[in-house]
Amino acid sequence: MALSPEKSKSLLAPLAEKLGADAAPRVRALGLSLLGRLGPPESALEPLTKGARETTPKENATLIRAGAAQGLAYLGPTLTDGGFAVLRGLAYDSQATVREAAARALGQWKRDKDALKVLKNLIRDPAPNVGRGACEA
Repeated sequence: MALSPEKSKSLLAPLAEKLGADAAPRVRALGLSLLGRLGPPESALEPLTKGARETTPKENATLIRAGAAQGLAYLGPTLTDGGFAVLRGLAYDSQATVREAAARALGQWKRDKDALKVLKNLIRDPAPNVGRGACEA
């Protein structure tokens, strides 16, 4: 017996929220991505914003910030101005992995002038995967 999309979201969103708060960086990154996909935007934005600001330790923080960018991408047009500002900030992150995830996420706003401006800047990024991600967005 299959669950309806609405029912499955209501069952999986709490799991995604728990994963997004996990201590293991890979699990947390996956949880943040899922939280954006499954969680209601009003409750997903706070943990995604917190994940986007993660700074230590460096390698783990990079995974977590990239997961937050992916989660923000799933929120797409429902994202508030504050969430869009967080995503735009991730586009200028010091780590190429995070910038690439942000570039792909910004593709959700192809019609937004600010998003297009950021994507045009990312196309010229010295890291090839970032430029490719911006082009594909």
